[in-house]
Amino acid sequence: MENAQHHNLTSMLALILKALGDVDLEEVFAQAKRKMEAGDFAGAQLDLSSIDLSDIDLSEADLTGANLHQAVLSDADLTETVLSLVNLEEADLTGSNMTEANLHGANLHKASLVEAELFDADLTGARLERANLTEAILDGANLTGAHLAHAEYDDSTRWPDGFDPAKLI
Repeated sequence: MENAQHHNLTSMLALILKALGDVDLEEVFAQAKRKMEAGDFAGAQLDLSSIDLSDIDLSEADLTGANLHQAVLSDADLTETVLSLVNLEEADLTGSNMTEANLHGANLHKASLVEAELFDADLTGARLERANLTEAILDGANLTGAHLAHAEYDDSTRWPDGFDPAKLI
C-alpha cells in the first residue's frame, strides 16, 4: 500500500511540474519529502498557493488538505479529484471540470467557479460564502451543509433538483 501511495504522490507532483514551468519548487519538494519520511502520502500540507495551474489535468488525483489559496485552476480537469479539506479560498476555478469531485469540507470562500462543471460533486460542508457561481453547473451535486451565504449566481446557474437558491442568505 505504501508504494501505491508514494506513486500517487509522485504522479501528482509530476503533473504539477509540467504545468509550472520555471516556478521554484524547492519547498514543495521539501514538504513532500518530509511527508514521505513520516509515512503520510496524502496531499495535505502541500502549499501551492497563488500558483498558476491553468489547463492542468489532475483528474483522479488526491489533494486532500492541500493549500491552493488564490491558485489559478481555470479550465483544469479535476474530474473525480479528491479535494477534501482543501483551501481554495479566492482560487480561480473558472471553466474547470469538477465532475464527481470530492470537495467535502473544502474552503471555496470567494472562489471563482464561473462556468465550472460540478456534476455529481460532493460539496458536503464546503464553504462557498461569496463564491461566484455564475453559469456554474451543479446538477446532482451534494450541497448538504454547504455554506453559501452571499454566493453570486445567475439564471444560468444550474442547481441540483429541489435546491432553492432563493433561500441563500
